[in-house]
Amino acid sequence: MMQKKEKQSVLWKHRTKKWVVFVAIAAVCIPAVVAVFQLKPEAEHPGGIEESSAKGMVVSVCSVEPKTCSAIITAFGEVVPQRQVTVKSQVEGQVIFLSDRLETGNQLRKGELLVRLEQSGYRLQVAEA
Repeated sequence: MMQKKEKQSVLWKHRTKKWVVFVAIAAVCIPAVVAVFQLKPEAEHPGGIEESSAKGMVVSVCSVEPKTCSAIITAFGEVVPQRQVTVKSQVEGQVIFLSDRLETGNQLRKGELLVRLEQSGYRLQVAEA
């Protein structure tokens, strides 16, 4: 008799478990199906373009043409030189010539004369050596 009750209890738990699983799957699937049908795009109107464009946005259209445009950009900032050079003499002497182009911001060419020193003291030292 005890075994019969145990079998019924196990059978009852098994059936209950099946129903719980079925209800859980239905609770997930039914809202998903409803959402898919609500988000489905509407079919095209049989009336053609006029009916469907009545609900759309108003836009303007223009033809594409080649055109030259220039952009003007105004900005503030700080300019930093790519290279900075310190120029100094290897010998002592009085400066007798200073180039007008030797100013901050000017561009100089290779070999351009920038400074000329008085050479008498230098030549005397070379002769004594």
